[in-house]
Amino acid sequence: MAKRRKGFLVYLDYLDYFDFLSDEQLGMVFHGIFDYAAGSHVYNDDFTDAMNMLFFMMKNNYDRDSEAYEKVCENRAEAARKREQNKREEKEEYV
Repeated sequence: MAKRRKGFLVYLDYLDYFDFLSDEQLGMVFHGIFDYAAGSHVYNDDFTDAMNMLFFMMKNNYDRDSEAYEKVCENRAEAARKREQNKREEKEEYV
């Protein structure tokens, strides 16, 4: 990823899985996903299967969202470059 995002989405669909974890386990999963989003790719050996399932679901959504976000940023940057080029060309026509 070119630059780190300032935030990420947490989907309400995850609520269905929260009941399978204790508050402590859920906190560990959220720590893990925040660490991942901050650039640390450390795997936690203390995760149970249920914790891993939720973590990797959240991680995969984060990765997909990040890819889509990067594409939007690239498209917007390209559109801005084109607008700026058009302004320069229009300005040159009047000179």
